[in-house]
Amino acid sequence: DDFADTTILNVSIASPFVGDQEFRDEFYKLEQLNKIRHLRITNYEDAVPLIPACTFPGSNFHTYKHTGMHIKLYNRSLLRPYHHHIMYPKKDSFVHSVRNALHSNLFNGLNINIMNHLPTEYSTRIENAK
Repeated sequence: DDFADTTILNVSIASPFVGDQEFRDEFYKLEQLNKIRHLRITNYEDAVPLIPACTFPGSNFHTYKHTGMHIKLYNRSLLRPYHHHIMYPKKDSFVHSVRNALHSNLFNGLNINIMNHLPTEYSTRIENAK
């Protein structure tokens, strides 16, 4: 095994959902073995990280999940006096599952704007969060 003593670090920006719960469970195992680390950065009101939410309805229906440490970037306002929020999808935690589902909901904010997916907006929000 060429990577036996290696930890892979993945930093993703504005990425969509990547797998189902089974995928996330396997990812947790790799994290616990210190084989992989994932930092996921998203902008508030960027629709791309919120899709696709699930497969088409049918016998193999399932929802998609994110993995890794999540940093959500905001523009500072009266309602959001901070520039970022850090979340992690803790395994078998109902409270964290509900909180993360609310923060990763396509209908959260109702002000989805494709401009929030542009690299310039990500760059601005990352600079403001420093």
